[in-house]
Amino acid sequence: MRNKAISIRPAMRGDFDAIEAVHQAAFSVSDFGYNGEGLLARQLHETGDAVVSLLAEVEGTPVGHVLFSHIRVEADGHPLVAAALAPLGVVPEWQDRGIGADLIKAGLAALKPQGVQLVFVVGNTTYYPRFGFKVELAKPFDSPYTGPYFMALSLDSNLLIPEKGSAEFAPAFANF
Repeated sequence: MRNKAISIRPAMRGDFDAIEAVHQAAFSVSDFGYNGEGLLARQLHETGDAVVSLLAEVEGTPVGHVLFSHIRVEADGHPLVAAALAPLGVVPEWQDRGIGADLIKAGLAALKPQGVQLVFVVGNTTYYPRFGFKVELAKPFDSPYTGPYFMALSLDSNLLIPEKGSAEFAPAFANF
């Protein structure tokens, strides 16, 4: 199983059931007691809020998924082009093989040419910093997710940390 080639491709409308299955499997072993990631991904696609959605496959079988969605951000009264990373999931038998990392890196690379300046994530503070996400960068932004797990990554080397800002996630997150 280890030597099989993993491919990453853009998710398409016909992939919704497979995406939900990936997240159902990935989060069925979680301690969170709620598995709405697959539904969140579907809603973000259906509402047009998905910016980048990637599916990892092994021999045509989906094993991982990541989605970056629109997020309305202001920094010191000026709008920024931003995205939110969520959800990210890898089926258990394929975890710990770098698939999640590959999906994140491919997603970030796809966001840059779209002019995205800032990416937010709410998540594990030992996992996401390896990609450059920082709690400090997210601190000035008011959001329902503000707190110790709220992080941001700048894709714009000229972007300055604002004194005050806001980050409004897509409406589908309110149901999550």
